Amino acid sequence: MPSIDQTENGRNYWRSLQELALTPEFLAELGPEFAAGTDLPPAGTSRRRFLQVMAASVGLAGLTGCRWPKEKIFPYANRPDNRTPGTPVQYATSMDLDGVARGLLATSYDGRPIKIDGNNLHPDSLGATDPSAEASVLELYDPDRSRFPMEAAGGQTFNRTWDEFSTFARSHLAEIRGLQGSGLAFLVESSSSPSWAGLKQQALAAFPQAKWCEYEPVNSDNARQGIHLALGQACRPHFSFSEARVIVALDADLFSGHPAAIRHAREFVASHDPDAPEMSRLYSIESVYSLTGAMADHRFPTPASHVLPVLCRLALELARQGLNSPLLTQAVLDALKPWSETKIETPYLEALAKDILASPARCVICGDRQPPLAHALAALLNSALGNSGTLVKYTPEADSSHPGSIASITALVEEMNAGRVQTLVLVGGNPLYNAPADLAFGEALKKVSTSIQLSLFVNETTPACKWHVPMAHYLESWGDGQALDGTLCARQPLIHPLYEGKSPIEFLSLLVEDQPRSGYDIVRGTVLPLLPGNDKELAWREFLNNGVLSGTATDPVQATPQAEAVVSSLKSAQPPSTPLSAQNLELIFCRHPSVHDGRFANNGWLQELPEFMTKLTWDNAALVAPATAAELGIAHGEVAALKYQGGELSAPVYIMPGQAPRECGPVPGVWQDSRRKGRQWSRFRQLHSENLQRPGFRQRSDPRGHRRPPHLCLHPGSPCD
Repeated sequence: MPSIDQTENGRNYWRSLQELALTPEFLAELGPEFAAGTDLPPAGTSRRRFLQVMAASVGLAGLTGCRWPKEKIFPYANRPDNRTPGTPVQYATSMDLDGVARGLLATSYDGRPIKIDGNNLHPDSLGATDPSAEASVLELYDPDRSRFPMEAAGGQTFNRTWDEFSTFARSHLAEIRGLQGSGLAFLVESSSSPSWAGLKQQALAAFPQAKWCEYEPVNSDNARQGIHLALGQACRPHFSFSEARVIVALDADLFSGHPAAIRHAREFVASHDPDAPEMSRLYSIESVYSLTGAMADHRFPTPASHVLPVLCRLALELARQGLNSPLLTQAVLDALKPWSETKIETPYLEALAKDILASPARCVICGDRQPPLAHALAALLNSALGNSGTLVKYTPEADSSHPGSIASITALVEEMNAGRVQTLVLVGGNPLYNAPADLAFGEALKKVSTSIQLSLFVNETTPACKWHVPMAHYLESWGDGQALDGTLCARQPLIHPLYEGKSPIEFLSLLVEDQPRSGYDIVRGTVLPLLPGNDKELAWREFLNNGVLSGTATDPVQATPQAEAVVSSLKSAQPPSTPLSAQNLELIFCRHPSVHDGRFANNGWLQELPEFMTKLTWDNAALVAPATAAELGIAHGEVAALKYQGGELSAPVYIMPGQAPRECGPVPGVWQDSRRKGRQWSRFRQLHSENLQRPGFRQRSDPRGHRRPPHLCLHPGSPCD
């Protein structure tokens, strides 16, 4: 046994930044047997009480196994084909998230889905999956799911049946049909389903004057608008890292949250082999730590509003070091100069540009948080570097008419405030919670006389609606979708709807078709004409078996960026002029790596999944850099007040090394109170974590159609328990 005085060799492991720094506060806590505050009376539900309740529930659940309940069962008169009791069976299906279908394999045990894996035939899943898909099986069995239609009348809420809702809806919409759809609006989530697209066309044909709005709080609107600006057409970018040798990620998280994150990670890891003759290199220029930044060879913390000026400087540096391209005209270089003159320190750009030019395969990628101009300039640079058609490809957008989530919901709220919307149909989503705060969606909804919501849960929007009807889980419903590259994907139910919910396509069919169809009939009617060969039935069964239809990917387009359009946008836009300071921080809202935009907040598995850098669970925090915290005089774990445009909220401060200076990055979406009524654990939370959901601090809209980073002040408060 080595001596206790012997110098340690190898790696030293630590559990917190305080332990690494051996701060006086940490050393003081090592003395007492118990942590500070354990002798104080609990405020609300204490941790001990929470554990007692959970232990009791587990104990009571264990009592059910003490003896077999008396049940009468009936054997199969005719056992289904390929069904052996006790043998798990896998079915190919898909999960639509942010308008892209993820290919999955769902394992069913005696008719009950129990496990989700990736479909190895899917172009992006490749046999793997992400936490949200893995945990979706728990969401299926969530007892807090909506169970029956509800109607609000006279200040009270009454449970109804589907027949009662159908009678009301068809009668109400018949009157609107006579008015050509005047006063009717649909607010829906993004969907890649061809069946949904077909029903949308039927709805707009039946109600020509109706308004259709698609809104996703986590979206790629900036990328869509930037690519459209550069190429002159609506296209979707696709990146391949298998041959890339230099990758520059500008505020882009390529390995988490992106629809092709699994494929990106696999291709990058394969090309990042240190034993290979030439290993790829990843540069990350970002504001908040991401999984991509954590894997980067070189990471440069940069405030989000400074990323575009850095990109402009990089383009000028590439031209100075000899990048010759007809796209980098003198007009482009002249338009870039005002952006490069901002007071931003970038000592690494010369070496970065040199590495880019020395590599035969290189690409520049912008994240969704960056404005459209950054995406347009990145597309221009990629073409100038010779990447178009190889490392970067573009496919046409399925719906090129979509104006973008922010622009769409902004126009809808204007119509609602003007009194031109009398009936609003909400399919999924939770706009009262996640719509831009300055739109005041809740106030606008009060001016709509009839609102109908289809949702998986009773959420913040439900009390403001006249009707609420339950949505079927994707594991309970028929459907279809498209992968990021356009490949057609199947969705098939593994279990009968537990709470008699309806899928979005069944719900829309009920509203717009004279004879509502089942989900199976809708999907089959859409897919059969697309199937190859003469034996459509055999092709249909093969499609369901594989989960994807090969050969349906969208062909890439050959498009050259328009330098004139980029120059015009550079001249019309204004570089950041107000410097960041301790009294003028930049606030950045990030997609939560587990609960996404808050839609998975009721999923205990995802809440228990630690955030990959901070290790936080069940909580929000305001992330700040150590230098920023020192400037403000704020300690780690201290509750601070964030003030912005007359609004104020409290949040515990998490000092995060690697955070961009003078930037505050809370991760919203962890807590949503209304959908957790009756749950004991819903009352157990960390101090002030729910305050991050106050209306004044959600993302804000922008006239140009993208989010703008607000500036705020952060003031010291009291220690956090």
